[in-house]
Amino acid sequence: MHRLRHLFIILGYIIITLIVIGNPPERLLTHLIGNDIGDNYEMLRNIWWFTFAIEMGEPIFYQSWLGYPDGINGAIFISVPLQYFPMWALAFIMPLHVAYNLTIVLWMTLNGWAMFLLVRYLLNDDLWLPPFIAGIVYLAFPIFQGHLAEGHAGLMVAWAVPLYIWALFRYTSTDRYRWRWLAVCILFFYLSTTGHILQSIYVLMPVTGTFLLGKLWQGNWEAVKRIIGMGLLASVLLLVILAPAILDATSATYSSVGGFTRFSADALAIVSPSFLHPVFGQLDYTRSVNGINLGEGLAYLGMISTLFTLIALWNVREARWWALLAGIAWLFSLGPVLKVLGEPLMLGNNTISLPFALLQNLPGFSLARTPARFNFTLALAIAVLVGYGLGWLWHKRNGAWRYGLAILVAFGIVWEYQSFWGQPMRSVELPDAVTSLREDDSIRAVLNIPYQHDLVAKDALFYQIGHEQPLIAGQITRTTPVNPAKLAMLQTTLDPQLLSEAGADIVILHHARADEIGMLETLSTQANNQLGEAIYRDERIAIYRVPSVSSEIGLDYTIDRTITTLNDEINLVGHAIYNWQGQQYVWLQWRFDEARPDTDVRFVHIIDEAGEIVLQDDISLGAIDAGEVRTELLVFDMSQLVSGTYTIRTGWYDFSTLTNYRTEDSQEAIVIGE
Repeated sequence: MHRLRHLFIILGYIIITLIVIGNPPERLLTHLIGNDIGDNYEMLRNIWWFTFAIEMGEPIFYQSWLGYPDGINGAIFISVPLQYFPMWALAFIMPLHVAYNLTIVLWMTLNGWAMFLLVRYLLNDDLWLPPFIAGIVYLAFPIFQGHLAEGHAGLMVAWAVPLYIWALFRYTSTDRYRWRWLAVCILFFYLSTTGHILQSIYVLMPVTGTFLLGKLWQGNWEAVKRIIGMGLLASVLLLVILAPAILDATSATYSSVGGFTRFSADALAIVSPSFLHPVFGQLDYTRSVNGINLGEGLAYLGMISTLFTLIALWNVREARWWALLAGIAWLFSLGPVLKVLGEPLMLGNNTISLPFALLQNLPGFSLARTPARFNFTLALAIAVLVGYGLGWLWHKRNGAWRYGLAILVAFGIVWEYQSFWGQPMRSVELPDAVTSLREDDSIRAVLNIPYQHDLVAKDALFYQIGHEQPLIAGQITRTTPVNPAKLAMLQTTLDPQLLSEAGADIVILHHARADEIGMLETLSTQANNQLGEAIYRDERIAIYRVPSVSSEIGLDYTIDRTITTLNDEINLVGHAIYNWQGQQYVWLQWRFDEARPDTDVRFVHIIDEAGEIVLQDDISLGAIDAGEVRTELLVFDMSQLVSGTYTIRTGWYDFSTLTNYRTEDSQEAIVIGE
């Protein structure tokens, strides 16, 4: 194919990408792509860190300015180089957000072009329009749009997968340059994970497995041996490269986060366009299907794509293996239990288990908490099927009308798939009061509250770009590895002595986020009482300077991680007790293996030497999802109690029957301290 035609095809994909993004190009120069609940601020901060660390001589991968004073292991960056490159390189010559936006356009364009190359190879002729439209399906498929809005830039690196499949076909079908094609397979196998390592589960495993199954069905034993050998070699090399990320993934940063059911796709997702679509959004059921999962759960096939998929299945034998791949991906995307209209479908009093339930607790799969991402493989399979269907039709009908039809199909697919009608865009402006903090050498670190709000953690990372000061918390992925009991104590007390001991010289209260979780009044009152008037305040944040005090307290924030199980389902996975200024602080962390009703009551009792309850806290924590983790810090006023020995017990009971849930050794409560 003439190189000039490739340039026009790439230009076409750039135009389609800009249409999908749906904002004026000049807006990409002033705002950041993504909504205000996603990871885009976190991405921007990490891009900044690469440039800042290089310029200031800080370690690039070890995050010395997070988790003050110890720092946070950022070795996972080694394992996902394309999640931030070429963004950080471009950031040396342009604003951070422009580098981010430009790289997004690059990845989406390459996604389309890679699919074009694969489908053109599969059709085995000089056609260019059917492969071009297949590339549009892949580029614009709703799951990509959802993750783009969520700021999951690494998941936009999907161009290596079509090239991996192309290399597999070449490697298993020729003896010429066999070792060269083996190297190409391994290269694209690895590159497929460089945006996000879990794509090895969501994409590479179903793709390679289905390819192997096809060769087994054909009785092509030589190809089977090659695929198995390549897979083993590629997997070993990948494990070596990913070792830092795998080790980090076994930490509490990952293990404390659940959500398999929440982040699985609805069974109706494949027939449910975005509820933000100007036409399809009028269908009430679309909000029930995608309403709480618009970023992860989009998987709409589209009427046009479905039509050409059916044409391919009816007329092209080779296409049927791609339908099998699509079916496998869709089935696993549904997660461990079947959901319909956003709710688990019940058979009697039981949910309907699905195949992913057998895998979710296996090593590796236990980290893959978002089974809806198997729909990246669905997108790939549907794009190929559309290419097959269009290719068949192209050969069966002649005439210039085909070009007009192709143009209508291309724009019809984009119109159907458009999920946001203008990707959400986010401001990148920072208040002068934040940027001025970078000049203050007396600041050791910044504490952002409420620390437990996921979006405060992300906003805090963005503000670090402005103030360029270390953070008491901070995170690389999912949640902070900093001692949660320590953060809870600092936030609850906002005591200048404890803050000073921790190195927190600045406290930033995030107003809007605190209000979202009902903590604004409590935190504002406590901050004003303990820290005085804010030195800066706007509609989003208030900045407090911690009063200078001498502190040699040495409070030990050690958490007891002994796991005790109640009723085989409720796990106490961490507890700590602190005495501070006449108050007893009890920190608890619970993990729930099964969903719990709001009639379950958690209790904490302080018992005197006579066995009487002198202080207690009995409360329902509301309905709780399976896999959920709940953390709380309780405060008991011990100043009025007579001196003596007191025992602290905790546990759960059913309010309906007032029956305690028992431990494995039949105890009605867990003794956590004296």
